[in-house]
Amino acid sequence: MAGNPADVFNAVPIPGAPGDLDLYLKPSVVPGCFASGLPASQAAVIAATQRPLAASALASTFGPRPGRPSRPGP
Repeated sequence: MAGNPADVFNAVPIPGAPGDLDLYLKPSVVPGCFASGLPASQAAVIAATQRPLAASALASTFGPRPGRPSRPGP
């Protein structure tokens, strides 16, 4: 899945979220990523029924917010 995102994902605007996109794996990518070893008919079902990933999720950061201490572990 590494490489040019336009070669991996179909991007669809999200209604009501200006500037954000839903990303879907291109059907041609699914067999090599998620359906390795499955018959082509099952890989096609996986490609057709996938849930999108919001492009804005890729820009999200995780961890403590600046200026706030992190919580101690258990």
